[in-house]
Amino acid sequence: MRSVKAFMYAALMLMLLPVFAGAAPEMVVSGEYFQTGDVVDLVINDGEGATAVYTVFRDEVQIFQGTEDTHLRVSYRPRTEGSYRILADLTLADGTQQAVEAAFTVEGERKEKLEDVYSQRDGWWADRSYRTSTLEHSGCAIFALSHALSRMGVTDAETMPASLGVTYASCLITGGTSNVRLISQAAQVYNYETQSDLISSKAAIQRQFDDGAMFSFAIVSGHIALADAISEDGSKVRVVDSAPGVTQERIKGGKRYWREESGAFRKISDLSEIDECRYYLETAQYGGLIYWLDLSYVAQRGVRLIKPYQVSMHNAEGTEVPVKLETFGTAISQVQVNGKSRTIPTEELSWRHTTENRMTAYVTGRSGAALKDAQGKKRTTVPGFTVLPVLEEGETTVRVRYGTVTGLIDKSRVEVSTLGTISYTLGKLALNGSVSGRAKIRVRETPGGRLLGEYATGTQVTVFGEEDGSLAIEIEGRRGYVQSEYVLPEEEGV
Repeated sequence: MRSVKAFMYAALMLMLLPVFAGAAPEMVVSGEYFQTGDVVDLVINDGEGATAVYTVFRDEVQIFQGTEDTHLRVSYRPRTEGSYRILADLTLADGTQQAVEAAFTVEGERKEKLEDVYSQRDGWWADRSYRTSTLEHSGCAIFALSHALSRMGVTDAETMPASLGVTYASCLITGGTSNVRLISQAAQVYNYETQSDLISSKAAIQRQFDDGAMFSFAIVSGHIALADAISEDGSKVRVVDSAPGVTQERIKGGKRYWREESGAFRKISDLSEIDECRYYLETAQYGGLIYWLDLSYVAQRGVRLIKPYQVSMHNAEGTEVPVKLETFGTAISQVQVNGKSRTIPTEELSWRHTTENRMTAYVTGRSGAALKDAQGKKRTTVPGFTVLPVLEEGETTVRVRYGTVTGLIDKSRVEVSTLGTISYTLGKLALNGSVSGRAKIRVRETPGGRLLGEYATGTQVTVFGEEDGSLAIEIEGRRGYVQSEYVLPEEEGV
């Protein structure tokens, strides 16, 4: 999908096109006033077939001169304030010479912000240190990590490339970044799952994508990018590449694709075929880009897991700790924390979701519900009467977490509620008024109906109400009915 920025850029390029064919070449700039760090776009109209040598002046002092270049649509990112003039010495298609220029003013500093995709080779990062190197020269893995963290919803200043380059400077080694060290160290801070081994199985990569994972990987020799999504048919992987020009120079055998608004994939052989891709005159490199690769190519390269924990809890210090979900309930949930099982109030849990309020899904049918991947393939069956956390709500499906598996369930199979909107009381299973002992209490699917399961006395339950002489309860993440004599309000338990 094209971003809003891409649409604005395409619209700008259309505005800069010549009104009259056959006119003398001229350079048009995208504005008159900019701040340091802004992107200045320039285009030379009526220069088809020409080559250009670009020279940049600041306060009439030459600060850059390039070599002969065929690009007539370029971008520049000023790093300091001043009055700028960009001169292009053209050699036209007929061999004649002509000079065109444009001027603009840079005042004030642009506030640094998180970007959907950073352009590593736009000139801005040449002064940003990364241990003994710079982010422009050696920071591709840092950019990939920043892209991943922003997609996880971590949006503070510490996740921007300049800050990450300082924090993880020790990960720069001879020959490039130790990506395994970088991803492992960052995982301890930002609470995501990773592993030391690369994943190279197409099926495993698909499953991990379905479970909310992303991957940092060597897209070509010596260059790291982020893979953050898979296509609906599972054949292609979306790539966030901070330096696609490097990829273009080194890629062997991999096919790159641009996704049109219609959803169709168009094969690209050169980045100049993509209007949204900026070409920076100072570095003679293309800016950051989101495009697609075949899953088979990505798997062949091997990928490094970056998988946000889907469920976490707040510890005594108030920070979030990832947990493994065993059973999920409206009021009480069972989780594993550092390998140990714990029962905690569901209100203490957080889970990744795209809605403002935390939501739950209750599987209503006895036969359960199929949990499917993005391609509609069944991953497992969720038993009937089970309660699940909703990670994302769509028009016809909900994305849920069941144990360690994430997938889609048809909305017709569940009831969706917002956490905290259902009234309940707490109790424990009891026999003859006692919650101790080894007795088993039968819980049924409906009042007097089929057996849901047998549970030990002392097991905590959530009580929603009474129906036909039985209490409607939730126990270990499933809902059923039990005779009222077998439930003792928790405050009265012994």
